[in-house]
Amino acid sequence: MDVTRIASLAPLTLQAAEGGDEVALEIVRRGADELSRMAYTVAERIGFLGQPVPLTMVGGLVESNGLYKREVTAAIARCLPQCQIQDPELPPVLGAVLLALESAGTLPAAGLITTLKKQAPQFT
Repeated sequence: MDVTRIASLAPLTLQAAEGGDEVALEIVRRGADELSRMAYTVAERIGFLGQPVPLTMVGGLVESNGLYKREVTAAIARCLPQCQIQDPELPPVLGAVLLALESAGTLPAAGLITTLKKQAPQFT
């Protein structure tokens, strides 16, 4: 089974988990644990262990499913207790713009981030 097919099963799995299916809930929890281990690994590699780790979660599953967001948040809290989960300041597309500027070696002009924050609602 390819990745696309597996991903297409996520909404059905979450629906079953919300309905009390223990197997589906275990799948959701294992996925959340995997994400928490990834967050831990990133924090470790960039030297953030032992200090506050800011983390923003975006994406369809996290934004549209309360159960999934709760499970991921709980798994991260167990694995990386110093993690501070926060709402994104900008929509992902504008974050991508900033990363593109950075990778091109261009520093954002003064006030660009403030302007982007003001314009952000039209990109969500």
